[in-house]
Amino acid sequence: MFISWQTFESLQITCHSTVELIKYLLSNNVKYVLSERFSQDPLENYFGRQRSMGSRRDNPNARVFGYQDNTIRNSKSFKPIKTGNCKADQELDFFKASTETVPCRKRKGKHPCESND
Repeated sequence: MFISWQTFESLQITCHSTVELIKYLLSNNVKYVLSERFSQDPLENYFGRQRSMGSRRDNPNARVFGYQDNTIRNSKSFKPIKTGNCKADQELDFFKASTETVPCRKRKGKHPCESND
């Protein structure tokens, strides 16, 4: 056997779920489906935030989980975790270059490299 039964079962669930989701979307007037755009990154970001709020508690009960969920929802400052294996929701927005020209600053006095000769 080349993979464990857990991995095989997970692959089956993923494949069947993807096929059913695509069928559902196409039957509800979606023109096309790009399966490469399916992502669980927002879910991973949410649970990463839940874990980071829990400090040393590895297994929160339903009450603590609900309290942390309310805190996340009410904070309105939900930001993706910077480390890990998931992408930010607005990836590469920080790296877009502007094409407009920037005016030069006017110098105050002489430049230090200029000589008085």
